[in-house]
Amino acid sequence: MKSVSNNSERWEEKLKDLTFNVNQIQDSLLEEILTPNLKTEYLQCFHMDRFDKELFKKNVPVVTYEDIQPYIDRVVNGESSDVISARPITGFLLSSGTSGGAQKMMPWNNKYLDNLTFAYDLRMHLITKHVKGLEEGKGMMFLFTKQESITPSGLPARVATSSYFKSEYFKNRPSNWYYSYTSPDEVILCSDNTQSLYCHLLCGLVQRYDVVRMGSIFASVMVRAIKFLETYWEELCSNIRTGHLSEWITDLGCRSSVSLVLGGSRPDLAETIEKICHRRSWEGIVNRLWPNTKYIETVVTGSMEQYVPTLNYYCNDLPLVSTTYGSSETTFGINLDPLCKPEDVSYAFMPNMSYFEFITMDGDKRDVVDLQDVKLGCNYEPVVTNFSGLYRMRVGDILMVTGFYNNAPQFKFVRRENVVLSIDSDKTNEEDLFKAVSQVKLVLESYDVILVDFTSYADTSTFPGHYVIYLEVKDKEGENKKEYVELNADVLSKCCSVMEDSLDNVYKRCRFKDGSVGALEIRVVRQGMFDSLMDFFISQGASIGQYKTPRCIKSGKALEFMEDCVVARFFMDRRYGKGLVPPETSAAENPSWNESDVTAMISSLSRAIEYPAADGHDPVKQEFDKSDQLQHDQDQPRKRHYRGVRQRPWGKWAAEIRDPKKAARVWLGTFETAEDAALAYDRAALKFKGTKAKLNFPERVQGPSTTSYVASQSGTDHSPRGGSGLMNSPPPQLGPSTTSWPTNYNQDILQYAQLLTSNNDDALSYYTSSLFNQQQQQQPFPTPSSSSSSLASQQTQQQQEQQREEEKSYGYHYYNYPRE
Repeated sequence: MKSVSNNSERWEEKLKDLTFNVNQIQDSLLEEILTPNLKTEYLQCFHMDRFDKELFKKNVPVVTYEDIQPYIDRVVNGESSDVISARPITGFLLSSGTSGGAQKMMPWNNKYLDNLTFAYDLRMHLITKHVKGLEEGKGMMFLFTKQESITPSGLPARVATSSYFKSEYFKNRPSNWYYSYTSPDEVILCSDNTQSLYCHLLCGLVQRYDVVRMGSIFASVMVRAIKFLETYWEELCSNIRTGHLSEWITDLGCRSSVSLVLGGSRPDLAETIEKICHRRSWEGIVNRLWPNTKYIETVVTGSMEQYVPTLNYYCNDLPLVSTTYGSSETTFGINLDPLCKPEDVSYAFMPNMSYFEFITMDGDKRDVVDLQDVKLGCNYEPVVTNFSGLYRMRVGDILMVTGFYNNAPQFKFVRRENVVLSIDSDKTNEEDLFKAVSQVKLVLESYDVILVDFTSYADTSTFPGHYVIYLEVKDKEGENKKEYVELNADVLSKCCSVMEDSLDNVYKRCRFKDGSVGALEIRVVRQGMFDSLMDFFISQGASIGQYKTPRCIKSGKALEFMEDCVVARFFMDRRYGKGLVPPETSAAENPSWNESDVTAMISSLSRAIEYPAADGHDPVKQEFDKSDQLQHDQDQPRKRHYRGVRQRPWGKWAAEIRDPKKAARVWLGTFETAEDAALAYDRAALKFKGTKAKLNFPERVQGPSTTSYVASQSGTDHSPRGGSGLMNSPPPQLGPSTTSWPTNYNQDILQYAQLLTSNNDDALSYYTSSLFNQQQQQQPFPTPSSSSSSLASQQTQQQQEQQREEEKSYGYHYYNYPRE
C-alpha cells in the first residue's frame, strides 16, 4: 500500500509541475523540436538557420495537411526522413478518413508512443483517485488492430491504436489493473474485427465477475459491441456450455488463446447468461451481465455525444468516463475530472506533448496565440508542431476554453471545422447540425421512436439544392414494443420543420426569402444501415477503433451506399412551417371533369402509358428519333429535361412528384434512364391531377374516340430500382372504336375516377390494385364477374404478403406514406 501511495504522490507532483509551468515547458519543448531539425529541407525553405521563437512564428506559415502533403508523400515514396525531420521517421499514422472523406498519413516516431504511454499512466492515476475498488479486477475493453500496409519506402502505415498495440510499449506494459484485460493479446491483435469482437465478448462473459471497467476508444464502438451481443448471445452461450469455440472463428491466435479462457464446459454459467439475455427489455443489460462494473471508459464528446442516451439505457447510468483528447497528430490533453457528466467534459492540455498554438475563431480576425494566452469562453482552432515533422499544422477542430487547472487551459470540444453543409451562402457546421438533430430526437421520442444515428449530404443535383438528412430510427424499448417501426408522414414532416427552424438565420434567409436553398429532406434508411456504413468505411481502410460516423457524407461511394438503403423520404408539411409553395389545384376541384374525361384518362393511362402501341411502333421512341435527327441536322445536340426527373451523382435517374393534397413530395423511384423516370412521373401526375396534369409525354394520352378497351391489369406502378418492367408487357387487343360501354363497366370506371381525387387512401389502394400491381398477363377488359373478383382478391393477398416480407427485411412499417 505504501508503494501505491508513493506512486500517487509522484504523479500529483508531476501534474502540478506541468500545469503550473505551462509557458516555460512549452518554450523548452519548441527548442527541443526545432534545434535538431533546422537543416531539414522544409525549414530551410523558410530560412530557419537558428532557434528563435519569434523568427519561427514570423517565417514558418500556418498550414493545412494538404499544404505539407507533398513533403510527406516524398518520404512515403522512399526519400530520406530529413526532408521534414532529422529524427528518423519509423512509420505513418492513418487518420480515420470519416471527417474529411480520405485518410491522411501522418509521419511518426517513438516520441508519439512516449507521449501516449504518459497519457495512459496519468489517466490511470486520475481514475484510481476517483474510483475505488479497481485494483483486483480487469478491464473488458473492445480494442482492435487494423491490418497495416507497407509504403514504397518500406515503412508501415497503421492507425494510431494499431501502432501502439504492435509496439514493445504494449507488449511490455505494466502488470497492474489498468493494463489487465479479460481478452488475451491475441484477440486484440487479430486483424479480423468481427472475430475479434466475438472473442472479446466471449472472454468477458466467461470472466463476468472479474470485470470492473468496460469501454472502447469511441462510444460508437461500445454501442456496436452491445448490439453485436444482442445478435450473438445465444451462440456465445452455446460456446460457454460446450466449452468449444465456434468453427467460424478461424484466426489461430484467437482459437488457441480463447480456448484456454473457456476452460471447458460451463453449463451453469451459460444458463445464467441466457436467463439475463432472454428478458424482453435490455435496459441495464451491462449491469446485469457484469455486476461489478464501476464505470464505462470511452470518448463521449463531439460527435460521440449522441450515443450517451443509448449507453445510459444499456448501462443504467454507470459513469461514462471520457479520458483523453488526441488525434493522429498528437495527444492533446487529459480530463482531470473523470467522473463529470458527459456534457461537462473538458480536457486540460498537457504542455509536454507538442508545441501548441491557437487560431482565434471569434470575430473576423484570425490571430494566432500561444497556449498560455488563450481567453476564457473564447473559441480556437489548435495548431500543432510535433516531434515527427509537422510544423504549425492546423488540426481542424474547434475548441472552447472552459477554465484553467492551475495555469493549464481546459478545452471543451465543440466541432470539426471542415464538416459543413452549404448550398449557397449558408454555412451549417457540425455544432449547428447537432443542435437541429437534437430537436428531431425530441419529436421522435414523443412518439416512442428512438433516433439511432444520422448523417447528412448537400444535394446539389436539384435546383435549388437542399439539405438531405439520413436517419435510422427504431421503436422504443418496453412492453409495448412493436414488431416494426411506424413511419408516420406527419411526424417525419414535423421533424423536417423543427430542424429547419433550428438552423441559423443565414440558412432561413436563403431558404425562405431568397429561395436559393430548397426544402430540407429527411431520408429514412433501413435498420442496421449505420452498422453497415461502419463496415463500408472499414473495408475502405478505416479502423474500427478510430471510426466515427461521418456527419456529412463526402465520399461518392459512401453516398451511393446510403442511397441504396433509403426506404422512405419526407419533406416539410405546410402545417408545421412556412415557406412552401402554395398547393397545386387538384383534379377534384375542377367541375368540368366529366365522364368522357375520366374514360379518356383511365383508358389512356392503361393503354398508352403502360404499353407500346399495338402496331409495334412506340410513339415515344419515334419522338426521340425525330428529336435526335433534328439535333443531328442542326449540329447542336441538346439534352431533354423532364418534369419531376433529376439525375443522381452516380448516373441514375430519380422521379418524384408533389402530392397536392399533402403538400409533400412523393418518391417514385430510381431508374436507369430519364425516359423511364419521366413515364413514372406521368402516371403519378394523371393519378393526382387528372386532366389538369402537365405531362412529359402528352402525345401518349389520347381522346376517348380512339380508345375503346381498358386492360384489366397493368405492368407495375413503378420500378424503384432501375425502372425495369415499365413497358415490357404485351399490348392489349384493341377493339373497334364504336364498341359500347356496359352499364356496370361505366359505373366501375366512374367509381375509380372518383377515388383518384378522393381522400380515401385505403379505398384507392384497394381499387388500384388491379392497375398497379405485379405484372400479369394482359387481356381485354371483361364484364365484372366472380372470377375477376377472385383474381383481384388473390392479387391483393399477394401484395400484402410481399409488403410483410419487405417490412421484415427493412424493420419498418409504412404508415400514411406511399411505399416505394
